[in-house]
Amino acid sequence: MRRPQQRWSVRSSGSAWTLLLGVLTLAACAPVEQPTGPGATTYLRYCYSCHAAGIAGAPRVGSAEQWRARAAQGLDVLLAHTLAGIDPGMPEKGGCRECSDAELVAAIEHMLAASGLSYGADGSVEASAP
Repeated sequence: MRRPQQRWSVRSSGSAWTLLLGVLTLAACAPVEQPTGPGATTYLRYCYSCHAAGIAGAPRVGSAEQWRARAAQGLDVLLAHTLAGIDPGMPEKGGCRECSDAELVAAIEHMLAASGLSYGADGSVEASAP
């Protein structure tokens, strides 16, 4: 006995239509401006996945409140934490084993700047334009 051949219908593939609609909606959105400048490449490659969303307690880029107390410890402390890693989720060197200290510092400064913070000449944390 042959099985009846199933016909394709809009109802039977509703999730496909939903997916297509989502893709078209995203394609119609304005392109997101990619960060530039020193540290941006390292940030995008190694830091973005956790720091953009605040995963595993990572301070979210764009939130001065989340970065201020950390930044107040000083750049040397932030670099030391980056080099050693932070439990529960940040691996040593933020997962960038081949990065130099200078590249990691540039990524840290990039995240601070994107959060509206920077270090003043005396090492204090200052508000800046993100």
